[in-house]
Amino acid sequence: MLQGVLRAQALLRRLRPKAVLSTGGYAGFPGGMAASLLGIPLLLHEQNARLGLANRALAPLAKGLALSVPLALPAPLARKARVVGYPVREVRYPKDEAKRRLGFDPQRPLLLVLGGSQGSLELNERLPPVLKGLPVQVLHQVGERWVERFRPLEGEGYRVEGFVDTPLAMSAADLLLSRAGAGTLAEAAFHGLPAILFPLSPKLDGGAQLANARAYAQAGGAVLGAWDRLSSQILEALEDLEARRRAMARLSPEGAAARLADLLEAFL
Repeated sequence: MLQGVLRAQALLRRLRPKAVLSTGGYAGFPGGMAASLLGIPLLLHEQNARLGLANRALAPLAKGLALSVPLALPAPLARKARVVGYPVREVRYPKDEAKRRLGFDPQRPLLLVLGGSQGSLELNERLPPVLKGLPVQVLHQVGERWVERFRPLEGEGYRVEGFVDTPLAMSAADLLLSRAGAGTLAEAAFHGLPAILFPLSPKLDGGAQLANARAYAQAGGAVLGAWDRLSSQILEALEDLEARRRAMARLSPEGAAARLADLLEAFL
């Protein structure tokens, strides 16, 4: 880590930036620390619903702290914090058009299943039996490495894909079932897409996804999934879609990129 900070200092001395933006994480810490040591204004952006280790360490040294969602912070950090949202690709399509483009019936609800960039073997294996007999169409992103294994699941109203065009898929979907990564949830909020969430175990990510899931659930746009009653959770969500859509849309990060840019520009 010390070597990384020294290399980042050398790079910053050469580039002479007027400010540095860091999103934290293992890769972001050296640059953020180097900026602080060199007296370069540092702006942090926290993507999750809790401060990660790197941002926790850098926050006292930073000039500003941009948040994706409101967080309870100690007073010294709260004074420098501002909620700007999580920048997403702000592209939407009319729902009926999006469903037709994806080959689904616009008159029937569509469940979008996202397992993250690599796919989720747990979701891939456990979900299909739960969905049998439910009144939904399904677009299931299984991850590229799992496509051939799970292709036999396909049938009328059930599609398996390695990747999906996220703006198109979220425009088409009525309900999302996914992990609870910050980016996925921000995109879902932009689309007003209610969700049933299965966050990663805190042992794998330090509890970031669980914190995200709880924040969106508390706002009313999502629920934490439970395998023993998932069928009921899906049916309950379909019966309450409009209220959940409104709750999710209230968390929309629309305009986040511009707000983050304005905050950074204020340092220049």
